[in-house]
Amino acid sequence: MDIFNYLDYRKYLADALKERKEQNYHFSFRFIAQHLNLSSPGFFNWVISGKRKLPEALIPKIAILFKLNDKECAYLHLLVRYTHSEDAAEREELFEKLSVYIKKRTKKELPPAQYQLFSKWYYLAIRELLRAFRFRSDYKALANALHPRIKVGEAREAVEVLERIGLIKPDEQGYYHPVEALLTTGEVWESDLITTLQTSLAELGKKSILSVDKKDRDISNLTVCISVETRKRISAELAALRQKILTLSENDTDADRVYQCNIQLFPVSQKVKVEK
Repeated sequence: MDIFNYLDYRKYLADALKERKEQNYHFSFRFIAQHLNLSSPGFFNWVISGKRKLPEALIPKIAILFKLNDKECAYLHLLVRYTHSEDAAEREELFEKLSVYIKKRTKKELPPAQYQLFSKWYYLAIRELLRAFRFRSDYKALANALHPRIKVGEAREAVEVLERIGLIKPDEQGYYHPVEALLTTGEVWESDLITTLQTSLAELGKKSILSVDKKDRDISNLTVCISVETRKRISAELAALRQKILTLSENDTDADRVYQCNIQLFPVSQKVKVEK
């Protein structure tokens, strides 16, 4: 049970408890209460259900109970504080600290042999869709699940390519799932392959303005006058935002739809002489 896969400490505790019970049926709420010196056997259940907050003073004992190392215990501290905080600025700061742990453990760099993933926009979309869509062999349903819809032959081709390059695989029942959670491409983002992909994704965004209902999309624009240094700071903020979006996505256990998020920052004027 990898705690770094969670952004909700209650969900982690529930899953960790289930895993320990499968290993030892004596691992019950009463056993936990005794270990934590709690008067009520139901307290831990109330915490998991959201009826009670987990006191931070109990975290070291919980770390021992669930055999967490120092880094995992520190992450649990952050998770509890993040969940309980009602201050937006504090939550943002805590999320950044959580992201440091998550980024180091969940990203896998793609080898060049897998760069074919970026040759068609729907390769990316289908790989992500397979997190929620139960697909085994109905290529028509898979093709119709995308927006815009693709051809049945394109859906079949996408599955064949993704399986061949090792980014999806079938489970024991034959249903396909992504192999890795988050992927990074290293320097490939400077290649012509990515330029072509970004062009097609921008075109999808353009079409969505007319084809997707406003309640199902969020498209906004800013036009600002800034310096090179401020542009660099904004780029850094956008990089942090992308990481946050990825983290939220990977921890969304109720995900049921694939979204494309295009973030663009580009000049619409030439450099001019600044009048002081």
